[in-house]
Amino acid sequence: MSVLNHVFTAHGVMEGVLALGLLFDPQRAVSAMVVSPEKLEPYVGAVARLYGGSLVSSCVIAFLCAPLPNVLPCKRNVGLGLMVYHVLTAIHLWHNRNVAGLLQPNVAYGAGALHTVMALAFYLHWNISGRQVKDFSHEQKKSK
Repeated sequence: MSVLNHVFTAHGVMEGVLALGLLFDPQRAVSAMVVSPEKLEPYVGAVARLYGGSLVSSCVIAFLCAPLPNVLPCKRNVGLGLMVYHVLTAIHLWHNRNVAGLLQPNVAYGAGALHTVMALAFYLHWNISGRQVKDFSHEQKKSK
C-alpha cells in the first residue's frame, strides 16, 4: 500500500470517530465541544445527527478509495473534494475560534490544526498523484 493511501485511511478513522459519536449520542458529542452545553437548543441533536450521517458517508468513500491505484481520476477527484472540505472547515474553525459561547478554545484550535494537516495531506496527494498520472500516461504512449 502506498503512503498516499494512508491519507484516505486517516481521514476515515479521524472523521469516523466523530461521526459515530454524532450519530449515536449527539447531545454528549456536542456538549463536549461547546462552551455552555446546558444551553443547547432541542434541534441541535437533529442537526448533529445529520452532520454525523454526512461524515459517515465521507468516511465510507475514503475507505473505499484507499486501496485503489493513485492514477485513477475518481480517486484523485475524491481526494480533491476532501481537501476542499478540510480547508473550508479549518477556515471556519479559525475564524470562529473566539466567538463567545460557540466552541471551547482548545476544541477550535485542535480541530482546526487537524483539519489543516489533513488538507495539506490531501494537497500533497493531489500533486504527487498528478505526477504519477503523467508518468503512467507517458509509459502507455511508449508501449503503443
